[in-house]
Amino acid sequence: MKIATLHPAPLNIGILGAGPAGLMTALALEAYLPAGRARITLLDRNKSETDYPGVEYGIQARACRALERIGQLEQACARGNPSRELAFYNKRLGKRFNSVAFDPAYTRNVVRQEFLADLAGLLQTSTVRRRHLVTRIAAAEDHGVTVEGTVDDVPFTSDFDLLVACDGVNSTARKQLFPNDAVIHDRGFNCIYMLVEGADQTAPDGFLETANSGRNEIVIGHFSTMTMFPLGHGRLALGIGFDHAIKDEIWKKHGLASDADWKDLPAATKKSIAVTLATDSDIHGGMLVSALDLVPDWDSYKIYLWAMRDTDPLAQPWSAAANVVLIGDAAHAIMPTIGMGASLAIEDAEALAHLIATAASGAATPAEFRAVVKDAVFMPFTAARHPVWVNLINRARRAAIGNFINVGRRRRFSIGVFRRAILTP
Repeated sequence: MKIATLHPAPLNIGILGAGPAGLMTALALEAYLPAGRARITLLDRNKSETDYPGVEYGIQARACRALERIGQLEQACARGNPSRELAFYNKRLGKRFNSVAFDPAYTRNVVRQEFLADLAGLLQTSTVRRRHLVTRIAAAEDHGVTVEGTVDDVPFTSDFDLLVACDGVNSTARKQLFPNDAVIHDRGFNCIYMLVEGADQTAPDGFLETANSGRNEIVIGHFSTMTMFPLGHGRLALGIGFDHAIKDEIWKKHGLASDADWKDLPAATKKSIAVTLATDSDIHGGMLVSALDLVPDWDSYKIYLWAMRDTDPLAQPWSAAANVVLIGDAAHAIMPTIGMGASLAIEDAEALAHLIATAASGAATPAEFRAVVKDAVFMPFTAARHPVWVNLINRARRAAIGNFINVGRRRRFSIGVFRRAILTP
C-alpha cells in the first residue's frame, strides 16, 4: 500500500491563455488545491487585458454560481451591472414580446477588460506571463507536456505536468493536437460592437437611465438586429448584427469594396455605417442614434466588427499523448447569439479545477498525478461537459438563423425552446 508523503512535490500546471477560462482555471485551482500543492503558470500572448477584443460579457447564472463556489463572485463582478430582464421587440412589425426575467444577484453585465483585470487581480499565487506566443505543444517524457514559443521574439521552453489550453477560437492547441477538427465555421453574419459612454452634461435624454438600468434588449429591425446591454456608470454596450448580404449592400452604399476591412475604414465611415444600422433598430425615438455622437474615437478597440464564427465541440478535448485538455472557446467556440461564451468557459474552468484537485489529493508525486489524469480528470470532465457544449452551441446556431440572418422574415424570436433546423458545418 502506497502512503502519500506529507509534503508532496508541487505539481507544475500550465494554462494557455489568460481570458475568462484561463483566469478562472487558475482561481479555482488556488481555491481547491492545498497551499503549495501546485505551481500555476498562465502563458498569454497579449500585453495586457486591454488587448483582448470585445466590449462586454454577460456573466450568466451558471458562471456566477461557479464564481460563488470558489468564493469570488462579488469580487470578480464588483464593477458589473446587475441584470434583471431581457426584453424583445420587433420594430418592423411593431411588436413587443414577453420578457425573460433574471435574478440580478446571479446575472451581471461587465466590461470585458475590467472583468479580466479584476479576475487577474484576485490571483494569489499563480503567475501570469504576458507576451508569450506559444508555437509548439508536444508530449514530454512520462505524459508530461513541453511548450515552446517566443517572448518578444526570444525563444522560451516550459515543461508542465498538465496543460490547460484556454487559447480561444484560433487555438494553437486545437490546430496542433486536433488538426482535422480545427475548422472554424463562418455563420453568415457580422456584428458591430460598441461601448458608448455618457455623462450628465453630454448624454441625450434617456441615455443614462437606459445605460444604468438592468434591462437588456434585443430588437429586430428591417435588416439588422440590435442587442443592448446596460453596463452601469453611464455605459451602454451595443451589438448590431447583420448578414453578409446586408453588409455588402451597406459597404457599397458607402463606396467601399465588399472585402474592405473594418479596421482600415476612415473613422467617419465607421460612424456613418453605425448610424445606418442603429437607425434601423433604434426603438428609443432616435436616442441610441444620437448617443453615437458620444463616441470620441471610432478607431478605438471599444468599437469593432466581428464576422460571427463558431466551431464544432470536440468530442475528446484532450490529448492521449500528453496531459493537455482544451476548454472554453478552444474546445467549443460558440456564437454570442445566446450570450453564453464567457459563462460556459467559466463553468468549464471550475468543473475542471475541481477534478484536478481531487486527482491531486490521491497522488503522492507529480509522476503519479500524470499517470491518473486521463482517467481521473479528462474522461469525467468530457462526460459531464460535452453534452452541455452540444446543447448550447446548437441553441446559439438556431438563434442565429432567426434573429441575425433571416431578419426580414422573422415574426418572433429564436429564443427559448428551438425546433428549427441547425446550421450545419
